[in-house]
Parts: sequence; structure tokens; C-alpha cells
Amino acid sequence: MFSYLQNNLNTAKTAKDLHVPANTVGLRVRKAEELLHVSLANTESLIHFGMALMADQVVQVSTGSPRPSGANGAAQL
Repeated sequence: MFSYLQNNLNTAKTAKDLHVPANTVGLRVRKAEELLHVSLANTESLIHFGMALMADQVVQVSTGSPRPSGANGAAQL
């Protein structure tokens, strides 16, 4: 999801970064929205989601815990 947000919700760019088909990105985004009961089309939800991902990054850095990474070091979708 981090990569998807970094790519300004662009499915094609995210797919290229993660080396997966674009439809896979779309499916994973919809699945995340379903599991989290949010819509990233809603600006407020998008802001909250982005802040939660940033908070997760801070925790990961402060605890020294490794995190899964994609092609550019971003968390995979």
C-alpha cells in the first residue's frame, strides 16, 4: 500500500515498481479496502491511511524491525 500511495494511487506505476500485473495491484487495493472497511476514494480515509503507514514506518525505524520491501525499498502492496 505504501508504494501505491507513493505513486499517487497510480495502479500502472505501482505495478511497475512491484513487478506485478496492474490488475493485481487493483485487486490488492480493493481487498485492503474491504478488510479495513475504508475507501481510498474518500479523501479523509486516504489521509488517515497515509498517516497510519507513516506511523508504521516510524515504529519500524525506531525498533529496528525489518519490513518487507518491494523493488524500491517500499513496503509491498
